[in-house]
Amino acid sequence: MIAIQQEFEHNVTQQMYTSDKLWEIIRLAKQEVFNQLDHVMVTTAFSEDADTYSRALVDHFTKSEFDPTRKAIYAIKQEAKLLL
Repeated sequence: MIAIQQEFEHNVTQQMYTSDKLWEIIRLAKQEVFNQLDHVMVTTAFSEDADTYSRALVDHFTKSEFDPTRKAIYAIKQEAKLLL
């Protein structure tokens, strides 16, 4: 979560190149990733070791039908098409 937040903060200046709507989609995608990380943590009952948690994360994200980053990437591509 720290790495995701740091990357988001590093890229925050990029919002000047995007529409407000696109930046909101990106912000919501980040929040949804955090929500999914929290969900997996809760389902592993906070008591499992890091290896179990990382395997649970991989399992969750490979089986998840909803990938918030994929939605954000799609939105970025659509906005880029409008500009090009």
